[in-house]
Amino acid sequence: MSHIRQSRACTGRGGTAALFLVLVGYLFFANLFHRGPLDVQAAPPRDVPGEATAAQVDEFIRRLNTLPSPEAALLSISEFESVSALSATAQKRLNAQKERYSQIHKEDKVRLGTEWVNPTELRAAVVSYNEEIDRAFSKLQKRDGKGFLTSLRKATTIYPNGFRARFILGMAYSARGNLNPLEAEKHFQSVLERSPTNLPAMNNLALTQFRVGNYGEAFGTWKRLLDIAPDFPDAVHNVTRIVREVEAQRVVFPDSTSKKKNQRSRANLFRDLADSSLARSSNSSTAVRPGVGWLYSPMLITVSEKQSASTTSDPSPQLSGTTDHDAIVGTTGTGLVVAPNVILTARSTVFDDYLGPASEVRLYVPRGAKVEMLTGKVRSISDADDLALIDVVGVEGSVVSGTDPKAGAEIQIVSANPEFCLKGEPTISKGKVQRLAATPNSALLAFQFRDSISPGSPVLDADGRLLGLCTSAYAAGMTGDRRTAISVGTLMQRLTTWDVALPGADAANSPAGRAAATPTITRVAGVFSVDPIRLQESMPAELRNERSELEDQSCLRCNGLGFVQCQAPGCAQGGVTVTEWYNKTTDLGVYGKMTQANTKVSKAICRTCNGDGQLTCPICGGRRIHPDIK
Repeated sequence: MSHIRQSRACTGRGGTAALFLVLVGYLFFANLFHRGPLDVQAAPPRDVPGEATAAQVDEFIRRLNTLPSPEAALLSISEFESVSALSATAQKRLNAQKERYSQIHKEDKVRLGTEWVNPTELRAAVVSYNEEIDRAFSKLQKRDGKGFLTSLRKATTIYPNGFRARFILGMAYSARGNLNPLEAEKHFQSVLERSPTNLPAMNNLALTQFRVGNYGEAFGTWKRLLDIAPDFPDAVHNVTRIVREVEAQRVVFPDSTSKKKNQRSRANLFRDLADSSLARSSNSSTAVRPGVGWLYSPMLITVSEKQSASTTSDPSPQLSGTTDHDAIVGTTGTGLVVAPNVILTARSTVFDDYLGPASEVRLYVPRGAKVEMLTGKVRSISDADDLALIDVVGVEGSVVSGTDPKAGAEIQIVSANPEFCLKGEPTISKGKVQRLAATPNSALLAFQFRDSISPGSPVLDADGRLLGLCTSAYAAGMTGDRRTAISVGTLMQRLTTWDVALPGADAANSPAGRAAATPTITRVAGVFSVDPIRLQESMPAELRNERSELEDQSCLRCNGLGFVQCQAPGCAQGGVTVTEWYNKTTDLGVYGKMTQANTKVSKAICRTCNGDGQLTCPICGGRRIHPDIK
């Protein structure tokens, strides 16, 4: 009955219109099917992005409060404004943040945890922090392991910005005799929360993930690391070692549905990662070292920790069993040759907000079919507009500048991504310019892009003329497929300030100038000095690694314990539950007899492990050291 009423309702006042719309829709789709299959294409990028939601603005402001310096916060706000359409309320909130961070910058304050303090307060906190770390090592030498860990945890609260205490905690829980990979993973993660591209912490985190059986997470962490720095020797060694262990059938990747299939695919993922890393690495001959165990990485320390280092720290690291660790690659990106032996790049490729400027710069330059690594030095760094200048001997090139593009103009971004180290060919990404009315006079060029780009990548027009240089994306992933570049006008002003000679306007407008505008780019890697961990000389003699504190020689199967848990069915700590079934008959007199089935549960000694609950490790035979370690 209800269906009849609904049908009659459609034929009322609004029914005619509804039936008409249905008929039009039917004819439209019938016409489509008559023509043939519909060619569905992805919608092109919008010239103007949608308005940022209140939740996005909230999240962005939250992330601002985690940045290490007011300069980084101001750059991040400028980028977010350039690529986001903002409501009047959102713009008002960001203006308040700009005033706040400008005042902090004016007062020359620095961050200490969640607070902004005077530099003298920061130095006092760092001194106390280092003293607490020294106190922790003193306790370890006295075999007070609990006090050692307590002091390190206390140090993390004294100076929350620091890496040393958290890094040492991660290493302490990775040491043989005190192995707790889950706890180690937590501390290495805390380092990466403060410094997302801290490569030593990333390598050590991947090791802990692998040791607890999180193979997918370990693969992802190592892949991210090697995409940033293909030359990182510890990661290359560890990944190639996994491949060797899989081939020797000492590492098996389990799967709940198809173990054999999953083992092949997971093993192939690690094999592909190892092969690509070796191909891109310039020192692969030293990175792969048969007979050497897992390689942990030494730690990088913050600028504040370096400036206020403890006077009692032992400056001599014990790294004899590992590769050359006098420096570690920590920042990467693209560089543009603007004049002979002069390279322009983004600030983040040679400067870390926590670690400071790189002590050395490695530049990968194409030489015919090969890529050569050169060493350069940072000449100048500009905090105001996210630029840096590098001096290096042995590169040629120049640029031809264009003019600021209009909204909707097609552009191309040329990046020296990690694959550049292998083939010397850049990645060309297509993009479209966005100019928002909210920031018409901004020094930043806002654009949308496809594929992947790295900081310092030049933005070019169709004739190869320079339009801008990609920034470091301080907005921390909040901008999606939109990024910013420093406009060509600002670039030219900065290069003039730095006394870099560039072609004149006539050369840029001439056919010869346009022909010479093909950019010469390099891959840039910043190198930072490392600090010793100092666990080796402080640990009891029976727990020390005689070759190096950074090499883990433990057997893969037992993690250096010398035994594995008994896997016999029903065995629980050496005892096996035995269940006996029997029938019990009860005489009920005149009612006859009743038979009941009962069980008797008892404990017996497991015959496999003779009641120990443990078996000698089948790989190392109880030696605790992996059999391939020389």
